Amino acid sequence: MSRRPATVRTIVDVDLPRPRDLDSPDYLGKRQQIFSVMGMTARGEIVAEGAKSATDRAR
Repeated sequence: MSRRPATVRTIVDVDLPRPRDLDSPDYLGKRQQIFSVMGMTARGEIVAEGAKSATDRAR
């Protein structure tokens, strides 16, 4: 979702088995992808438009 007014930016297919293993690299990667699309970090920090989070910069 984008910021106000909210619009769908992208559709993220979550093809992970249930129940989810919240510590698995696949889950954590998908979670990071979703937060990045929303312009946030996993800690809930808002990332400025076009800026990269510390996690993204470390890659």
